[in-house]
Amino acid sequence: MKTLLLIPLLVMGCDDDPAPAPAPGGEGEGEPGPAEGGEGEAIDPGEPSGEGEEREGTGGSPGTACPEGRDPLDCSAEGGCGSEGTDCCSAEGGCGEGEPEPAGEGEGEGEPGGEGEGEGEGEGEPVVPECEAHTDCLQWRRCDDGACVDAGDSPLRGSILFNEVLIDGRIGEDANGDGDINGTDDEFIELVNITGDAIDLAGLLIVESDLTAVVRHRFADDTVVPSGQALVVFGGGAPSEELMATPGALFVAANPTDPAFSFSLNLDDEGDTVQLLDAERRRVASFVYGVDCPDVAGCPPAVSDRSLTRWPDIDGPFTPHDEAVEDVILSPGTLANGDNFGGAQ
Repeated sequence: MKTLLLIPLLVMGCDDDPAPAPAPGGEGEGEPGPAEGGEGEAIDPGEPSGEGEEREGTGGSPGTACPEGRDPLDCSAEGGCGSEGTDCCSAEGGCGEGEPEPAGEGEGEGEPGGEGEGEGEGEGEPVVPECEAHTDCLQWRRCDDGACVDAGDSPLRGSILFNEVLIDGRIGEDANGDGDINGTDDEFIELVNITGDAIDLAGLLIVESDLTAVVRHRFADDTVVPSGQALVVFGGGAPSEELMATPGALFVAANPTDPAFSFSLNLDDEGDTVQLLDAERRRVASFVYGVDCPDVAGCPPAVSDRSLTRWPDIDGPFTPHDEAVEDVILSPGTLANGDNFGGAQ
């Protein structure tokens, strides 16, 4: 809302000395007034146009009675009355001649401020924060001072990658080996450390695009993945002892340290964007498939009844598992051909 400077006209009684009323701005060169909203130091409002050209008023001389037959209310503030030089009275009962009208159409110097260039705090609408917590923002964005901002890439970017993903656990097999074939619990994500050093994943997050406010998994303290080895996150359940004994791989269930808030991985069957983020919500690794794919070559389709795996492992594009290795539909914790990661024995 623009702020206008309103300067009232003084209405003189019949026995008072007339004085010109200060004129609000004409087409002059006054400083602009305070701006709406904004931050910083506001500019003072422009001065009234005291030096504008006075125009002859339509009133009579001081002390002159109203002309016969004229109603004092004929002289309204809006329309005036009579022609120039005609005696008449104002709505308030005062009389005068040559009372200057506002120099709105004159050539006065200075006009009241409109949208000034001030840097001060004005009277703008209060700002409503876009967010109060990181979970109010989309995936790899975080909440800084009430605004969702792109958190950017993590220093860990490129050190760990998605190697195999089972989007739909309804495959008729017990992927996590806990004795319960469950379409939610048997979904999994396989991550591989491709550096020459061990990586501590403590505090890292897995999120996906359907429910951005829900962290799908937060890695516990001392979750260390040795060089060249894998870590598999299942949607739920309890990975079997046999699976846990697989050389070169670690296995966990989504949010095992907080079962009251376990929402599984919740991978969308039609398409999704899955992110591995660091504690500052910066991107470490990404996996996009199906309807979430950008229009570029190499983005994998959504598949059911089998996993998507890199082929060759680590370096290759994502491929339906049974097209990479015939008659094999998944291989959590091992290479697609069944060998162990990192040459582990």
